[in-house]
Amino acid sequence: MNRKVTKKQFIEALENNEDRLTHQELAKELHITKEWFSKLFKRYRDAIRDAAIERAKALAMEQIENLRKNARKGDTKAAKVLLEISLVYHQEVTQNIKSAGVIVVPGRLPIGSPVGKNSPDNGADNKKIGDT
Repeated sequence: MNRKVTKKQFIEALENNEDRLTHQELAKELHITKEWFSKLFKRYRDAIRDAAIERAKALAMEQIENLRKNARKGDTKAAKVLLEISLVYHQEVTQNIKSAGVIVVPGRLPIGSPVGKNSPDNGADNKKIGDT
């Protein structure tokens, strides 16, 4: 059995497993033992997950693009699906904002804002701009 399977070859074999072969069958196809396949699977677990996520994103974007093309041609079903997708996305974003509690916007305090109590400038002479 050959142990010289690159990371790329291994991940591609998993991605292109359209026949839903078992790990043992994939190992035979790659000319490696089942044990070595298991070791590679554990070693490349994060890369396998990342590749699957990227593939799913690419497929989703392709489907959305096809829906957009069909909606532009007047397909009302495609337009409805796009609308539903955007509503679900909006709900997820809103939920994430609510669960986080506070939205932090980077930047400076507006002119005239009082200095916070933990600020190094905090002292008896803190004044708003324009006060005398």
